[in-house]
Amino acid sequence: MYLRYSAVVVAPGGIGTCLEFFYTWQLTQVKHICPIPIILLGPMWKGLIEWVKKQPLKKQLLSPKDFENIYLVKTNAEAMKIIKATKKQFEKDPDSCDNLKLYGI
Repeated sequence: MYLRYSAVVVAPGGIGTCLEFFYTWQLTQVKHICPIPIILLGPMWKGLIEWVKKQPLKKQLLSPKDFENIYLVKTNAEAMKIIKATKKQFEKDPDSCDNLKLYGI
């Protein structure tokens, strides 16, 4: 699932969607996958990210750097802009983020 890609888009959803979002975020945080953009689509995510900043971040359970690849967007067009920019960067240097190589596959 996380072998070669340029971004992850998280659409509005329930507990399972939140779980997948946090799991993906955690995998980038601990460098088990490359630090690709995690794009949160729609208004439901703003409050969650604010909570993470007010609680775990404030308690220094994570770093401000952990937010560098998190993007809150309102529209599909905004998400596509990020995806296209990331894809362009990846095409310039395909080895910059290759989870196959990360795991010696």
